[in-house]
Amino acid sequence: MSKFAAKNKIFGQIMKRFSNVFGLLLLATVALTSCLGEGESEVTVYNDAAITEFTLGTLNRYKDGTKTTLTGANYGMGIEQVAPYRISNRDSLPMGTDVSHVVCTIKTKNSGGLAIRGLDGNDVWYSSTDSIDFSQERTLRVFSTDGSYYRDYQVKLLVAKTNSDTFSWQQYVASDTTKIPTMDSLRVVSVGARLLLFGREVADIAKSTKVFASTNGKTWNQVATGVSFDSLAWKNVVVKDSTAFVLNGGVLQRSTDGNSWTSVTTTSDSPLRQLVSASVNELYAYTADGRMRALTDGNSNWTVEQLDDSLYNLPVSHIASTCLGYAPIDSACYVLLIGNNGKNSEVWHKIQQYGGKHKGGKWVRMVSDGNRFALPVQKHQSLVCHNGNILAVGASRAFYNTTDQGLTWRTSTVYPMPSGLTGYNFSVTADANGNMWMVSNYGEVWQGRFR
Repeated sequence: MSKFAAKNKIFGQIMKRFSNVFGLLLLATVALTSCLGEGESEVTVYNDAAITEFTLGTLNRYKDGTKTTLTGANYGMGIEQVAPYRISNRDSLPMGTDVSHVVCTIKTKNSGGLAIRGLDGNDVWYSSTDSIDFSQERTLRVFSTDGSYYRDYQVKLLVAKTNSDTFSWQQYVASDTTKIPTMDSLRVVSVGARLLLFGREVADIAKSTKVFASTNGKTWNQVATGVSFDSLAWKNVVVKDSTAFVLNGGVLQRSTDGNSWTSVTTTSDSPLRQLVSASVNELYAYTADGRMRALTDGNSNWTVEQLDDSLYNLPVSHIASTCLGYAPIDSACYVLLIGNNGKNSEVWHKIQQYGGKHKGGKWVRMVSDGNRFALPVQKHQSLVCHNGNILAVGASRAFYNTTDQGLTWRTSTVYPMPSGLTGYNFSVTADANGNMWMVSNYGEVWQGRFR
């Protein structure tokens, strides 16, 4: 039998055996190799498969009978490369967005084949020019180029359930028995379904840090923690994975509700001085030797972090931080750290991959070109990520927004300060329900949201 006839026989066997896109992929692979003549390069095929990029195209939005368009690429898609494999937008699309006719660009590892599970249960090949109905969760199947492996991803597009056009504040007035006392220093954080406020009461001679909790922003009660927090604990608070971590007298403690606290046993060749930030699976702290160190989940030793600039340029006072998803890299987050260093405002960031084997990452100092639109030096800073916006606010009593992940900052035209705010020292946080919360040193509580 000739070489050409033998390959034709293989094609026939594959066509009989496979009737779906998986079989067609195998057929295409064999056909491609059969077309190569003597002296031509061999085709390399691979036995692994993954979706590496997912970008939304132009989207239609309908509101009050009017059709507008959205740039889908502005809504980053997160790709989880650990089972169960999922793809979803990190920030909800506006209410009224049509997700039943979505054109998207999808890239695969090693140019593997890609199919879509139809609403009728049959698979069809993906085309970058055909629209897809994402009004319900869909399955994408990517194949390795050698046909030996495939991986399924569940894709879900999130759309806001309410119109979000105007951001406004509402003040909550508590009764005398449930109000917050006057404080000289404070920090509010969102932990699960609770708001936790750490602060020092003006009337407390010892200036120890007290903890107050609320589930609705209206009623606040001091928490009987069973732990004595020192006078600096209020500024040594970060939240990671719905857990509050506090550095208290050099000891790291954790809690999921503010009531029960557990000491975390760790080691460091230099004593911990200040807890400054957190990512998806790491905590970051300054140590007595002036370095920044990280504690990764599953480890007990604080390791020295890499910096692209002098450690003397790290922020040392009025520090704030936030962590958000980083769409360009799978299973990665973007950690932003701000604060003051003498007369300068300092902004640093770290891109940290947390999926699979720990890949580390370097802290990068961000310096505005010619100091244009630099974040101003201000006291009592907070840094929040709300509705896809990164916002810094402090004693200057204005929200500063960055659209380039911390490089430049401009006064926000969308987020106003609460009208009637009298406190001069306040702390801001955002919860998982789209609310922003501001608590002032005079015990004022404000809830802000798009209404």
